[in-house]
Amino acid sequence: MVSHSTLALILNFSIADLLSGYAVAAGLIAGEGIGGVINAVFQIAGISGPEKYGSTVGCPAGLC
Repeated sequence: MVSHSTLALILNFSIADLLSGYAVAAGLIAGEGIGGVINAVFQIAGISGPEKYGSTVGCPAGLC
C-alpha cells in the first residue's frame, strides 16, 4: 500500500485511478480462469493442441 501511495503522489494519480487498477487486475485474473475452463472443454472435446483442429502455435520447436 505504501508503494501505491508513493507512486500516486509522484505520478499525480487520483484515487479513482488507483481503484480502477484493482478492477483491471481482477478482470485479468477472471479472464485467466475463464480461459482455463475453455481450454479444458476443448481438451475433453478433442479439439485442442496439434490434433484435428488445433495448432502448434506457442509450442517450443513444434513439440507439444
